[in-house]
Amino acid sequence: EGQLNLVTVARLQFNKGHKHALAAIATGVQQGLDLRYSIVGDGPDRDTLVQLIAELGLSERVKFTGALSSNDVRSLLSKADIFILPSTGTGEAWPVSVMEAMAAGLPVIATEIGATREMISAGFDGFLVPQADPAAIFEKLQLLAHNLDLRRAVGAAANATASRRFDVKISAGVLQHAIRGGL
Repeated sequence: EGQLNLVTVARLQFNKGHKHALAAIATGVQQGLDLRYSIVGDGPDRDTLVQLIAELGLSERVKFTGALSSNDVRSLLSKADIFILPSTGTGEAWPVSVMEAMAAGLPVIATEIGATREMISAGFDGFLVPQADPAAIFEKLQLLAHNLDLRRAVGAAANATASRRFDVKISAGVLQHAIRGGL
């Protein structure tokens, strides 16, 4: 309580929208929130992000982990409070990182991109925000920071959704049933 551990798993490139999450976190810190942010991944924009983090005064609050194994990602998600996917553009289909975060029981704040509208029931098992909108990300961070019961409820709902909709065994069974039914 009092400190939120945030995480994003995404390649370090412009269209993943890290700068929007960082701007939201900077606003949160200015508003008195104790936020820590882990960024999992590597990529061509790492140096630009390091510079932005320094400019925003977040160097002590943001940690780059580099690329991690699946087990290490799961371990990091188990210690997080909120998952953020701030991607922009059209480059996401069904983000695996969102499925993993939901399966870990985390509230997800994701931009409206690709299939996130189909994956997340806004306000129930996660939150959707417009692309490139740090204020909207901050609004959801603030809401979750001040309401532990909501964070737990959304996380539990996210886990239930992931179990019901993203489990490969269940998906394979649904597909098999559709094929046998003669699509």
